[in-house]
Amino acid sequence: MNKQEAKERIEKLRKLINYNRTLYHVFDAPEISDEAFDTIKNELEELENKYPDLITLESPTQKVGGIPLKKFEKVEHEKPMLSFNDAFSEEEMHEWFKRLENFLGQPGTVGGAIYINAHNMSQNDFFGSHVVEADIISDNKVTTVPQSYFEFGYDVSTLQKTKQLVVSVVVGFEQRLDEKEQIWKKAEAAMQHRHATQPKGFPTAGCTFRNISAEDAKRAKIPNNIQSAGFLIDACGLKGKQIGNAKFSDEHANFILNMGGATAQDVKQLIDLAKTNVKEKFGINLHEEVVLIGEF
Repeated sequence: MNKQEAKERIEKLRKLINYNRTLYHVFDAPEISDEAFDTIKNELEELENKYPDLITLESPTQKVGGIPLKKFEKVEHEKPMLSFNDAFSEEEMHEWFKRLENFLGQPGTVGGAIYINAHNMSQNDFFGSHVVEADIISDNKVTTVPQSYFEFGYDVSTLQKTKQLVVSVVVGFEQRLDEKEQIWKKAEAAMQHRHATQPKGFPTAGCTFRNISAEDAKRAKIPNNIQSAGFLIDACGLKGKQIGNAKFSDEHANFILNMGGATAQDVKQLIDLAKTNVKEKFGINLHEEVVLIGEF
């Protein structure tokens, strides 16, 4: 590709990127996948790196995101707000996973991970412990808050009370010298643990209830002070129980599976059934880890 051809291709890519950015950021109606968008963006960056004199201030590579809503005020961050780079190769994935290998294969979003303080209990690793600071929307303003603001605990963050929205997050990690093979071995072990202990093949929202406290386990005289909500549901004879097309998993009773066409009411009835039975048998109140939206 000569310079003239590169110039024509650059113009075409810029128009395509701007069009799709507007659909994504302004109208929330994307037409292409994130992978496809990242591919054309990377192609533009490569061409501009090859022909730097063709870079303009209006190029999508010189801007971030779409048009901001007018109701948001501009703020200055105490620390630079950095984004994770796209990963298109095993080496790039390695660089990403060497800090979050314990969360490999865990479904969800970064915002959700902060809201519930996502964790890998087998490794005693909580996502909140990696948070440095975050931008949240509060009173129609974007405000930067430190990690302490979230008051992280087991399945807990202050967002569950404030209902504020997370815009961006800064995460920090200790410098480590792990070799690539060691890091992936640890990540794969986390995946294997999930595959061995959690259901597969059916849609699920993950664990339905929070595990109980050590104090509740001791007070209720649970064998070996087990705190697992799944153990309590299983002990009530509800593992495999199905209402409509929703079912408590045969593998892990704290997971409700959608067997195909399950309704929110099917799921809610199972939730209520488990709470009633556990309360009657153990005198313990189960609390949902999932968030219920709407009227039931």
